[in-house]
Amino acid sequence: MAHHFFIQGPLGAGKTLMMSLLAHHWREKVRARGGDIQLFSNYGLKDSIPLEHYTDWYKVAEAQGSICCWDEAQMAFSNRKWSKYGATIATEVMMFTRKMKSVQIYCSPSINNVDSRIRQIVEVLINVRKIGDRGFALHFTDYQTGEFMHKQFLPMWKAKKIFKLGLYDTDTMVLGFPLPSTEREGNEFFETLEEIHDKARKTVRRAAHELLTSAGAI
Repeated sequence: MAHHFFIQGPLGAGKTLMMSLLAHHWREKVRARGGDIQLFSNYGLKDSIPLEHYTDWYKVAEAQGSICCWDEAQMAFSNRKWSKYGATIATEVMMFTRKMKSVQIYCSPSINNVDSRIRQIVEVLINVRKIGDRGFALHFTDYQTGEFMHKQFLPMWKAKKIFKLGLYDTDTMVLGFPLPSTEREGNEFFETLEEIHDKARKTVRRAAHELLTSAGAI
């Protein structure tokens, strides 16, 4: 599965709705198979943990299975808001998310509005547009190769049911992308992140082994 998805479309096209829907849909699919994943976000996504400070990445490492949703990515991933040091490690942090089994979903009117570091790692581009009162059209493309993947359509009657679920708070302020601001903070951050990641990984592996043993699989 891809780890970096980008949703783009004009204002009112349903970008945040689709990001919230995909996050919850994928989590429910995992739960249906007996697993679970944690949701994180920089906006009011239902059942998510807010990503406010760079130390919140430790929770992502502990989860060992998560989806991080980034609304208004053109503001969250603006190198003008990062320190000089933060701008140099942004990609490094995002590449580490794959090791932590964390999927990233970004949302913005245009992928061209975000920093080039983010565009370099996006794997799937999802174009969303609202078609009158009929519903929402989604067009999936392999961003790195430009190849068409597939398309989906969400009818308005179904979208209205989803609206009632309150998957996200439209009035919540969008947060930025949390990064260490100095080299000292960065060194401590990556050291701690790797320690938590390694510990959590061993715990997950041990739990899986115990589950298989109790089930008589091994």
